[in-house]
Amino acid sequence: EESVELLQMVSKPLRAELHFELYSPCFWGHGLFSYLSSDYREIMVKVCHQAVSVTEVSVGDAIFHAGEKPKEPKMYMLMDGELKYVSRHGGVTKLFVGTFISEAALWTTWRHVGLLVALTEARMSVLDSAIFAQIMQSFSLTAFSEESDPWKYAAEFVEELNRIKEEGEEEQDLDD
Repeated sequence: EESVELLQMVSKPLRAELHFELYSPCFWGHGLFSYLSSDYREIMVKVCHQAVSVTEVSVGDAIFHAGEKPKEPKMYMLMDGELKYVSRHGGVTKLFVGTFISEAALWTTWRHVGLLVALTEARMSVLDSAIFAQIMQSFSLTAFSEESDPWKYAAEFVEELNRIKEEGEEEQDLDD
């Protein structure tokens, strides 16, 4: 983006709108983010502008490893290509476009429980959890609807993680 001279002339608000148009489609398959995009567009404009980036990986690249606690936690959304997720118990899942990976990093301190590797050249949108949290906290007084309340969603997400752990089910970095 920095290498495109014309983009440097675009105002910050217009650039934020451009980022929203570019990155918001990758959130459409996710309930909470879909609601936020339609009901609280101003929040998702900030999220897309400040907290989302794109990363590309090559065949065989490891994105994260089982047991790894990332210094900068992120949620990944596969935009192009194929990835392979290997759970710590050896289960293999092939991932395709539209898959959300490591969402738990947004809602709790997370240590990856599997290995994520690129099967093909791939491109992912990456949501930085610290910046996302800052943006959401800046809207803490917003009266969210039932469907789009991030605080309620986060609490339910963590409750489900705790239930999985208590019942001895296999934790994963993938959303079901």
